[in-house]
Amino acid sequence: MPEIDSKILLGIAGLITGIYGWLFKHLFGKVQFKDVCAATHKGLDDCIEAEERRNTERYEALDKKIDKGFTDLKQLIRNNG
Repeated sequence: MPEIDSKILLGIAGLITGIYGWLFKHLFGKVQFKDVCAATHKGLDDCIEAEERRNTERYEALDKKIDKGFTDLKQLIRNNG
């Protein structure tokens, strides 16, 4: 009879430990995930903004080169080749 009682007590202790472990994992794990998610989201926003700036700079540089090319082409046409 004492063996059954100790097994029941160990089972109850294990069940309580498992419940606390599950609560700890699900309650405190989400806070950490949200912080990591927010940091990742900010990092992605920074990358997107940097890429937009880079593309804008490339577009402006390309636009200037095209305008210069048309100016040179107009001068060539005016000067007959």
